[in-house]
Amino acid sequence: MSEEHLLIIVDSSNLNKKNELKDLSVDVGLVAIETIIPHFGGIITRAIDRKQNQYEMARIEQFTASLSKRVSGLESKLSQYAQDYAFNELMYDIANHVKTLRGENIIDAHAGLFASALESGNTMDSEFALKILMGFTEHHLAVLYFMNSTDYSNAKSVKHSSKEKILEPLNVYLEFPIFSFTKQLPVVASSWTLPSGEHEYDTSVIDATTIDYPSPILEKIANDLKNMGLATSPLYHSFQSDPNASLYLCMTELGRWLVQISKHES
Repeated sequence: MSEEHLLIIVDSSNLNKKNELKDLSVDVGLVAIETIIPHFGGIITRAIDRKQNQYEMARIEQFTASLSKRVSGLESKLSQYAQDYAFNELMYDIANHVKTLRGENIIDAHAGLFASALESGNTMDSEFALKILMGFTEHHLAVLYFMNSTDYSNAKSVKHSSKEKILEPLNVYLEFPIFSFTKQLPVVASSWTLPSGEHEYDTSVIDATTIDYPSPILEKIANDLKNMGLATSPLYHSFQSDPNASLYLCMTELGRWLVQISKHES
C-alpha cells in the first residue's frame, strides 16, 4: 500500500471524531482573542489553523512512512484487519496521539507499536505500550534507549564507589547495569547479600550524565522512568545523596519490552 493510501485510511478514521480532537484550551483562548481584538484575533486563528494542519500532516506522513518501512505486505495486513474494531481503534488512538508529538524517534516508536500489532495479531500489548508512551517525550525515549544499549563494556564512563581498588562490575548487574544520573561520585549507603551468597559493599555504576542534558532535566527524566516502572533502584545497593532513590537506577524487564516493541519491524 502506498503512503498516500495509508494517509487516506488514517484521515478517514479520524473524520467522524474531528471535533473531539480540538484542544479546548486553545479554542477558548482564540475565542477570547477574537472577542477582544476581532480583526487581529481572526488573523491569529487562521494562522494557527494553517500551522496546526501543516505540522499534523507532516507528523502523520512520518508515521505512515515509518510503518511502511517496518511492515512487509502492509496492504494485505491492513486489509486483513479492515473490519476489526480493536485494530481500527488502535490506529485511531495512535494516529491522533502522533499529531501531538515532536521528534522523529518518538513518532517512529509509535509506528513500531502498530507494526507489532499487525505482525502479531495482538492489540493488547500495543495498547498498553501506547499508554506508557503517552507520558513520553523524545528525551525520555533517548534516555531509555541509552540504558538499553549501554553496558559496562561500552559505556563512555564508569564510576566506582571505592577509591582504593579497581572494581570489576558485579555479575548481578551485568544484565541490568546501574546507571548514575548525578555527577557526584557514588557513595554506597547500604548493601545486601548477593544471590551468590557473597556480600560486596562497593560497586560500579555507568555514568548517564554523559547524555547531553542539563542535570535537572536528566534527573526529572530518570524519576519519570522509575515512576513508570521502566527503571528501578538497584536490588543490592543504595547510595548516599539520593533521597528519592531515583539517581541510581537499573532498567526493568518492562523497560526492555517497551524498547523492543517500539523498535519492531518485520
